[in-house]
Amino acid sequence: MSKCKKLITILLCGIMVFGMSLTAFATETQTPTPTPTSGGATPTPAPTPDPTPEQTPNPPQSTNINGNVMVGGTWQTPVANAGGLVNVVLPLVNMAELSVTDVIVTPVISGDPAVWPFEIEKSSYTETLPILPGEECGLGPIERRQEITWTLKTRKDAINGYQPVTFQVQFKNPDESAGSASLVTYVKVTGGTGANSAQGTGSVPRVIISGFTTNPENVRAGESFDLTLHIRNTSKSTAVSNCEFDIQTTEETTSSGGSGSTTTVSAPAFLPTSGSSTIFVDKIPADSTKDVTINMTPRADLMQKPYAISVNMKYEDSNAKEYTADASVSIPVKQEAKLDISEPEVMPESVEVGQQTNVMFSIYNTGKTILYNVSVKFQADSINGGEAYLGNISPGATGNVDTMVNGIQPTMDEGIVKAVITYEDDAGNVATLEKDITLYVTEPMAMDPGMMDPGMMDPGMDEQGGGFNIWFVLGPVIALVVIGGIVAIVIIRKKKKERLEREGIEDEIAGLDQDEHQ
Repeated sequence: MSKCKKLITILLCGIMVFGMSLTAFATETQTPTPTPTSGGATPTPAPTPDPTPEQTPNPPQSTNINGNVMVGGTWQTPVANAGGLVNVVLPLVNMAELSVTDVIVTPVISGDPAVWPFEIEKSSYTETLPILPGEECGLGPIERRQEITWTLKTRKDAINGYQPVTFQVQFKNPDESAGSASLVTYVKVTGGTGANSAQGTGSVPRVIISGFTTNPENVRAGESFDLTLHIRNTSKSTAVSNCEFDIQTTEETTSSGGSGSTTTVSAPAFLPTSGSSTIFVDKIPADSTKDVTINMTPRADLMQKPYAISVNMKYEDSNAKEYTADASVSIPVKQEAKLDISEPEVMPESVEVGQQTNVMFSIYNTGKTILYNVSVKFQADSINGGEAYLGNISPGATGNVDTMVNGIQPTMDEGIVKAVITYEDDAGNVATLEKDITLYVTEPMAMDPGMMDPGMMDPGMDEQGGGFNIWFVLGPVIALVVIGGIVAIVIIRKKKKERLEREGIEDEIAGLDQDEHQ
């Protein structure tokens, strides 16, 4: 499995290098057009003066919990004109040795223009990447870098100046553990409501969620967990107080019940264990982080996917002026793979060495996640063969096993044969389920050589016309064997027909009926 993952990583890296090489070539061949003077002549470009502190934005930075996924390279700060569209690019690079997968990037959205200077036009701005290659693929940071672009509409009341845009990044480490990072890029707002007073005097404090953790690390449906949010006051000089954090989750709709009676339920994906979803913090000092924790329980019937949790924040500055902000995080919920099997049917339950028997049973996926690469094999010293591959079984679906097992040597125990069902979850973890079936293998029926030896008969018996005829013994035995075989075939066909009728497979039933009348 590890070799396959490494091969896939190398192939993805090659594709990335080819695409990035084309992008780099196109970028390098672009020539900026000089601005003509009023006389029409093109002046020689003057050296660019060193930027003043007021002109230079803070460089992209990371409050990276993982420490390896970060903003990659330098990127020109986009200019966002109030009321207009702007492309915000987040260049990502993985500086670790090994690659990370299942990357989820979500911008921190707020109704406060000081936190999110763009219109909120969609319910979700989350983007995903299948992989962020590490150094193992043999490429440099620039070649490994991947960019995600958002086209956003700048708010008309956005604050002029360099405004930070925060992104929450989640991913899966090589050891299948969850990783996260908080990354920041900047946009330059023009045509807005004026200079950002928070950059100059620090009088407008901004509170953001810089990251989060869960305990346990993997959140499973129906099992409680602790969610810890890292709340950061980004102001360099102003503390905030009377902080109130209201944690809300999206409502999920599920349906239950059989045919003719379906019940639809709409309820929050997560519920606080204590019953209250509000957390109060007395004070967060300037340029400091405060951790808040809440115990929550995801619904047991949730599908396996990430679910958003919104955080509505209220706080005050030193002048008791109230501010509001909104943020969100995504919590991946995992479902435990569940399956059940029907009682196996073995026909016949006793065979001789060299004969076959038919084994049939069904595998039911009773969980909320797909069972991948389902296969069945049989283990016992007395038999071989019977392996079956069923592929993937969706939630609520059934896989059917109908196979033949060979008797190879007499049974020396209680006739127990193990049916071993193997399957994988979405992370590639292999699990097995065993089911005992009863099957006896016996020695072939041996014929007494003396019964076929003409010397064993009294010669006088033939002369008297009353000699022993061997067919008086062989005839009934052969007839019983033939009748037993016919009965076994009829029973197997009848069992299979009944099972197919239960599943509504009419075409195959018609084929069986034709075979029986031939």
